[in-house]
Amino acid sequence: MKNKQIEIILESIEKSNTHDYVVETFYLPIKQIKDTIAKGLKSMKVPIADEDLSTIKTSFMRFEMEIDKNLQQEMELLPVLLGEQGLSKEESERISLNLQKEKNVVTSMHEILDQSNAKCQIYDLLKQVLYKSEDRMDVLDHFMKD
Repeated sequence: MKNKQIEIILESIEKSNTHDYVVETFYLPIKQIKDTIAKGLKSMKVPIADEDLSTIKTSFMRFEMEIDKNLQQEMELLPVLLGEQGLSKEESERISLNLQKEKNVVTSMHEILDQSNAKCQIYDLLKQVLYKSEDRMDVLDHFMKD
């Protein structure tokens, strides 16, 4: 795993508590932060500094579509993924493909945000949700490889 702290936590909690940990640490906060960002970006009409606000909004919409689709599928498959049986090969390949699409969007969003000197709470939240999304994908990769 890329985030060693999360790996340590996952190894230290009981298997029966893993589902709740993953949902409460990643899924619920991602949804809340994402909704806050969407409201904030919607109200932004002009750039704060040198950022390309139009590209940020468009990229965030792509991110939102990918993550909404992935979170819904993962919530349904999470109990199976964390269970003894694990995912079927088809389910695993589908999740891997979806995660790769999401990783591409996340990487693109990081690049867009890194090109700007603009500072505001919405952009900070955007970075936070991107990092949380990366950690969530890392956790899924971890369980899919077990």
